[in-house]
Amino acid sequence: KTSHSSSMHRRVRHETWKAMEALYDSGRVRAIGVSNFTASHLKQLLADGVRIVPMVNQIEAHPFCVPEETIEYCVKHGIV
Repeated sequence: KTSHSSSMHRRVRHETWKAMEALYDSGRVRAIGVSNFTASHLKQLLADGVRIVPMVNQIEAHPFCVPEETIEYCVKHGIV
């Protein structure tokens, strides 16, 4: 099993995001986002030169699980 922090996963996340940007540009979708991306994943995605910043990052957050670094990063970059 390959770690989610591997270069292969990073490449696949980038390729998938480029396909989502194409859907957005074509007008087939009104918003694009990610799910369960950590701040590290988001930083890598933006560093890899995406044109559109994710509009949403669906994450698990409740009193027993508060991913503060991810939430702060999303707020800073306008990701809901």
